[in-house]
Amino acid sequence: NELSVGEDGLVETWIERGSAGWRLDVAESMSHEFQASIRDAAKGVDPEAIVIAEQWHDSTPWLLGDQADSTMNYRFRRAVIALVNGATPDPDGSLEALTPTGFARAMEAVREDYPPPAFGALMNLVDSHDTARILWTLTPGEDNDAAKTDPAALAEGVEKLRLVSTIQLTFPGMASIYYGDEVGLTGFDDPDDRRPYPWGAEDLELRDHYRTLARLRAE
Repeated sequence: NELSVGEDGLVETWIERGSAGWRLDVAESMSHEFQASIRDAAKGVDPEAIVIAEQWHDSTPWLLGDQADSTMNYRFRRAVIALVNGATPDPDGSLEALTPTGFARAMEAVREDYPPPAFGALMNLVDSHDTARILWTLTPGEDNDAAKTDPAALAEGVEKLRLVSTIQLTFPGMASIYYGDEVGLTGFDDPDDRRPYPWGAEDLELRDHYRTLARLRAE
C-alpha cells in the first residue's frame, strides 16, 4: 500500500535513513505484486539494498529477479543439522540423518532450484528466533535446561557446533549467526531462544573459533 511503498513510504524512508535492506516476515502471506513493489521502492533509493523473503521451503517463485534477492535458507539449517547431529527431533519437524553424500545432494538441490545470483546470496542460518538454539539442538539429552547444560553433554554439543559453524562459514551465501551462538548461548524453541546475551559468561574459546572462521572467510 501507499504507506509502505509510495513516495516517502516506509520502505524508502528506512533505506534513506541507512538501513541496508528489508527482511519480509512470512513472505508467503504477501502477494507477489506487493513484494515486487517493495523491491522497486527499495532499489529506487539504493540499488544495493537487499530484500530477503522469509520462506521455510522452496522459495523459487520469490527469487526470479523481480521480488526478493534472497531467502532465509532453512533448507540449509535442516540439512546441516541432519549431517552433523544425525536423526534429530525438532520442534519444526524431526530430521532424518544425512550422510555426507546426502548432505551434498540436498545442497545441490538448492543450487539447482535457485538462480545463481540468489544462491550466492542465500541467508544460511542454523537457528533463529523461530527455532531452538543450535547449541540446544546439538547437545544430547531431553529438552530441559538441566539435561542441556550438563557439562559432558554440553561439551559434546559445543564440539558439534564447531563443525556446524565451519560448514556454515565456508558455504556459498551469507552466513547468518544468531546473536550469542558464537559464545555458547543455548535455549529451546521460541520464546526460550531469545535469552539475553550472556555477558561475563561467554565461551571465549568458541568465540575465538568463530572469529577465526570469520577472518578466513573475509580473506
